[in-house]
Amino acid sequence: MTMTNILVIDDEKEITSKLESVLSSSSCHVQTAHNGRDGLRMLRRYPFDVVITDIIMPEIDGFEVIMEINQMRQRPRVIVMTGGTMHLSREYLAEVARTLSVEQVLFKPFSINELLDTVFPEEEFAIAAAG
Repeated sequence: MTMTNILVIDDEKEITSKLESVLSSSSCHVQTAHNGRDGLRMLRRYPFDVVITDIIMPEIDGFEVIMEINQMRQRPRVIVMTGGTMHLSREYLAEVARTLSVEQVLFKPFSINELLDTVFPEEEFAIAAAG
């Protein structure tokens, strides 16, 4: 079994900590970044299989992260998370993200099962990772 390298980018530390604890296992190595700038720095340095990024973040937002990922030769699978903002609905942000070729969108708040089903679409693996 190969190791899955996952990068989680979100400016809310509680979210990165929770995702790191849920996704870390003997077959998954999870690294976190607390803004888009640090996330891009890590993406340039290490190969990742999956990137889970928030959209609305200070400095560099998730859209900028996705656009840079789209330029990579070895492009990781991209999952975005969004809760929307006061002025932009989460559905609108998800639609924009989809135009940038993201594979999946998670609407905040999401359950652990939704997360596992999204990150590990092969059902048996998701169940094994949850146990």
